[in-house]
Amino acid sequence: MNSKIKHIFYPSSICVVGASSKEKSIGYELLKSIKEYSFTGKVFPVNPKADKVLDYKCYKNISEIYDKIDLAIIVVPKIFVESSINDLIKKKVKSIILITAGFRETGEEGKEQEVKIIEIIRKNNVRLVGPNCMGVINTLDNIKLNATFVAEKPKTGSVGFLSQSGALGAAVLNSLRETDIKFAHFLSVGNKADISENDIVKFWLEDKNINVITLYLESFEDGFMFLKLIQQSNKHKPIIVLKAGKSDAGMKAASSHTGAL
Repeated sequence: MNSKIKHIFYPSSICVVGASSKEKSIGYELLKSIKEYSFTGKVFPVNPKADKVLDYKCYKNISEIYDKIDLAIIVVPKIFVESSINDLIKKKVKSIILITAGFRETGEEGKEQEVKIIEIIRKNNVRLVGPNCMGVINTLDNIKLNATFVAEKPKTGSVGFLSQSGALGAAVLNSLRETDIKFAHFLSVGNKADISENDIVKFWLEDKNINVITLYLESFEDGFMFLKLIQQSNKHKPIIVLKAGKSDAGMKAASSHTGAL
């Protein structure tokens, strides 16, 4: 089982770069979700202007954190993303979720910035989810992680749900109170600049906590590899895929979200 992917779903410690005490901000709501869902591991918020956020000790910078960091979640403005990633690399962090938007989905300049970031992480053997994504959820009792900015408390199940669309992912999470939807893992992948659906499907096929795999996709990164993974599933784990973007309106929506078709 890939250890870098495993740390995304099963971290023992999380660093939130851009944690905020400002209510309704993404940095605040995400940290609030982590706290209220009762994450079982250590939490290290980073904010140079705060001593505490939501009762967590806050660190002025990443270098102040002396513990091991399994997973880093970045919610800082785009201009600080590259320096944050470089600081995390110095801490030997190997798994990152980049929630910050404004990259490939915004045009050529954003695409160039995204390419540069991916060059940095691949040079340093780091894996990254995003950018332009919502985060991750693991409902299992030994983890209890909601690292998204949607304040819901999903019930524990055995379904893995991946969404390329943040809007659809948020809609599903917001509907949980009115439905009986249960899942083990949720992941929003956004632009899929590094980690794609293939990486996650491969991981879920090996994860005994996942019995059903569901995906909402606007694009395929490697359709041939995806078909190979479906064949490997050998029907012991159903893989259910909803592919958007077939109509003109759907293609426009998919393009505006990810910059890819």
